[in-house]
Amino acid sequence: VPSLKISAGPESITIPLLIVEGDARLNDQVLGANFKLLALKTGINIKDGKLNIPKFAGTGKLNRGVDRQIMSEGRLEFRGGSGRLTRQPIRIGGARGNIPFQWPPSDKPGKGTVYINNITFGNMKLGSIHSEVRQTTAGFRFKGRHQSALLPRLKSRFSGWSSLLGKG
Repeated sequence: VPSLKISAGPESITIPLLIVEGDARLNDQVLGANFKLLALKTGINIKDGKLNIPKFAGTGKLNRGVDRQIMSEGRLEFRGGSGRLTRQPIRIGGARGNIPFQWPPSDKPGKGTVYINNITFGNMKLGSIHSEVRQTTAGFRFKGRHQSALLPRLKSRFSGWSSLLGKG
């Protein structure tokens, strides 16, 4: 796909190049497919900022069992992410992630990781973030730590959730 743009009000996602590959199998009992998506130079504009992701990839499998239920599992990966807020001099850089997904969600989801190597406020280096991400039935739960660059012995822990369908 040579170019893709999705917009809703001031928010938008622009993908200058999207590569989609896959194969499918179908017989009387089973539907199966493998897929691979590669999005290059993705730009995400939100109300108060902008994110850039040079390489975003998704790989996985889609199956329909004999009970006709659709199941999917795979992994999302991104590298080289950066971003900035428009109203504050906050920037991030060196973001990368590796996040497994599954549908329907599992009781024991796989562990993913998200790293942000550089967080700055103006010219001040604030440090880095390392977090663990797990899928829930409605979104994701995460926990991690911030390693301060201002006070190298200071590590702050955090946790929370993000929901696609309301409360997580």
